Amino acid sequence: MKIRVRTEKLKDGMMIADEVYSIIGSKIIPSNTRVSKKVIDLLNFHRVTVVTVLQEEQRQEEVVEELTQLEQVRASKEFKTFESDFNQVTSDLTGKINEIVYLDKEINVGELWDNLNVLINKTDNSNACFDLLRSMKHTSDFTYIHSVNVALISNMIAKWLRMDQTEIELLSVAGLLHDIGKTKLPQEIINKQELLNNSEIREFKRHSTLGYNILKEKDVDKRIQLVALTHHERCDGSGYPLRLKSTEICTFAKIVAIADTYDELTISHSERKAVSPFTVVQMFESEGLHQFDTSIMLTFLNSILDTYIHSDVLLSNGQKGKIVFINKAAPSRPIVKIGAQFLDLSVNMHLNIEQII
Repeated sequence: MKIRVRTEKLKDGMMIADEVYSIIGSKIIPSNTRVSKKVIDLLNFHRVTVVTVLQEEQRQEEVVEELTQLEQVRASKEFKTFESDFNQVTSDLTGKINEIVYLDKEINVGELWDNLNVLINKTDNSNACFDLLRSMKHTSDFTYIHSVNVALISNMIAKWLRMDQTEIELLSVAGLLHDIGKTKLPQEIINKQELLNNSEIREFKRHSTLGYNILKEKDVDKRIQLVALTHHERCDGSGYPLRLKSTEICTFAKIVAIADTYDELTISHSERKAVSPFTVVQMFESEGLHQFDTSIMLTFLNSILDTYIHSDVLLSNGQKGKIVFINKAAPSRPIVKIGAQFLDLSVNMHLNIEQII
């Protein structure tokens, strides 16, 4: 199986699986190259942050039929274990959240963290985490799946921001509970597949206040309560329910807001087909730096885009290719390799990435 590894994590003897190209499209490392200090120095010189390597047990075997990145992940033992654990953890956490809401049980942050940590421990880096999340095909309750996803993404953002472990754990649980107020909304609104009308939108927006009302009576860190209330607030004052501005929104809520928006748009569910991650990144570039905390957003974009290097993609003209380089000056428009051709999407503005495949 091919896995993606950050350059600083490479070790002597690893086998680089795919050809590595520079920003101008020249090959700098051929496939099936053993990692050495010279190879690492060359990658660093060309500012290549992520490469694919072959796991030990499969180095000697050639793959007869080329699989896409997601197909390789879905076929792996690691994914099957993660998928099973994800479904079990989501089921367990659903039960615990319902006990908090309907049986008025206290919140055991340590217990909720232990559940989440089962999944976190399955991924040793952010590339692995997002590869596994992208490979999931969910068919059950979106609200609880989304809550677990937001907890995991918030966890990764906290690590990118180098927060301490106590804060990472609290933030992860805050991400898990951010939508707890949706349990109090009418099911016809939660499950509606058509667009909500104005009155339904007003009712839906109440979930922030409803969530805070559930959590404010609990013996739990104040920031967890505030995340439920303010994860839809925006730094420019355009959010809800209080129209707070940047200095009035706690850091936890600013982080969960980014994780929530990213997952909401990029995961498929009954109400909407998934949006291409690069379309979401483009939205974040054009609008997000006003609505979200700039420093957190830039950290998020710089880090998450690296996890898409070597991903197979479908372009808007129907062609399939592989992302080989992320242009930091135009992060939503990477360089894509199609056969022997290199396509710079920052120049070919008429083309877009429709889907990760």
